[in-house]
Amino acid sequence: MSTYCFRFSRRTLPEIEANHLTFLRRELAGAAAYRAGERRFVFANGSSLQFGYCGSDRDAERYQGAEYDVIFFDEATQLQERWMRQAA
Repeated sequence: MSTYCFRFSRRTLPEIEANHLTFLRRELAGAAAYRAGERRFVFANGSSLQFGYCGSDRDAERYQGAEYDVIFFDEATQLQERWMRQAA
């Protein structure tokens, strides 16, 4: 069975919480374990969905070296192009 690692990014942590995490904690209850300290949902097959934010060069550097199968940028027009390239 294949597992996948996804990262979903917005500009700020409050945006992640308000627009995604509150809803998904409710919707994925029983389907995935939520690890609050990592802002990550882990599914039974080992796949994960991690949420992050990038509002500065320092935030972008925090993700260097991490491996993801797919990275989603929500509201990408609010992010610097160099941050998105650095994530790729």
